[in-house]
Amino acid sequence: MTSAAAAARSHAADGRVPAPRVLVVEDHRTVAQSLVLVLRGAGLDADAVAGPPFDDVVQQAASYEPDVVLLDLDLGPGGTQGTSLVGPLGRQGAAVVMLSGVRDRRQLAECVEAGAVGVLDKAEPVENVVAAVRAAVAAGRLMSDHERFEWLAELRAVRAEREARLAPFEQLTPREQDVLVRLGEGLSAAEIGEAQFVSVFTVRGHIRSILVKLGVGSQLAAVALARRAGWLP
Repeated sequence: MTSAAAAARSHAADGRVPAPRVLVVEDHRTVAQSLVLVLRGAGLDADAVAGPPFDDVVQQAASYEPDVVLLDLDLGPGGTQGTSLVGPLGRQGAAVVMLSGVRDRRQLAECVEAGAVGVLDKAEPVENVVAAVRAAVAAGRLMSDHERFEWLAELRAVRAEREARLAPFEQLTPREQDVLVRLGEGLSAAEIGEAQFVSVFTVRGHIRSILVKLGVGSQLAAVALARRAGWLP
């Protein structure tokens, strides 16, 4: 719910405008409850929900109708990305602010791309978080158009660089890619042939083609290049 929607919300019985609502999406219960108490102490209506499952978060947000959502990026024991929640929560009308300890600018830029109106570090003093929430309620965003453009430009540059790094491996046929993966696992040409049910001569032909396409002189160099590019783990 945007600032305009918040203003349109029904007045309380005594005629006062209800306090802005803030939903904290955070899987660490102690952190979430501490933040809720701080926000309530500042005169805001605050509640918390953990995730995943994300359907529960979206459903609770739909019921609570927050003006602002403070969303952590890493949710759940596996570090599930909260990026996928930005769009659904934003479409409900909330101003989604990332409040996260994650400092990977690519991941945070992806949140901005998905519709987050601001990015805050968990290390920020609580008074700064409260001030940011009030700003998001009032203006519906925390960053200027220029700041948003810079985040998105940085994301485009990162993606372009990654695409350039991976481009040589797109030249490989599916079979050559499989051979390179198996070389990365430490298998010999004979072992790869057994796994693929082909002759060792066929595998060696694939290896020669891989070396030519990648512009390297040995299997070790091909594997090293693939790891540097992030094509192999």
